[in-house]
Amino acid sequence: IRVFSGAAYTPVVATDINLHGGQLLLGPLYADLPNHEVRLALTARTHASGLDLENLEFADPDALRLSGSIGLSGDGGIRSMDISRFDANLASAYARYGKAWLDALGFSGLRVSGRLQGQMTMTSAGMRAFAFDAHNVDASDSARGLAFSGLHGGLDWSAGATRPATT
Repeated sequence: IRVFSGAAYTPVVATDINLHGGQLLLGPLYADLPNHEVRLALTARTHASGLDLENLEFADPDALRLSGSIGLSGDGGIRSMDISRFDANLASAYARYGKAWLDALGFSGLRVSGRLQGQMTMTSAGMRAFAFDAHNVDASDSARGLAFSGLHGGLDWSAGATRPATT
């Protein structure tokens, strides 16, 4: 971990660590870490409007890999997110990283499986762009009347732009 601060610096923390087991709480995200190594690298920069997590690299080999940046507002909300690459085994990623957050949003009965890859960009005004590739994705939540099975293909969208057709 490297920390820079002082009158001439914005407080910055840079880290590249391997986590093994335990729990991690970062803003609205709670993670139940597995009993194998998970890599987390990032540069955290504080400023008047919140916290920027830059050069973000996360790798849990059998659940979730992602790269990008996230801007958090002073109250912990997401100000911006630019995930340039993610690859998720949905069953494992949901159990470890998404369940607590989605339970709090009322999706306590959600069940997911399959693989989802892609990228996404959002600002405080909402989603700006995304591209997803689904591989045999299933999801169901009987309490919400949600169910689909065997989803396979791509979806590519950008606000205010024309995108090529997906399959």
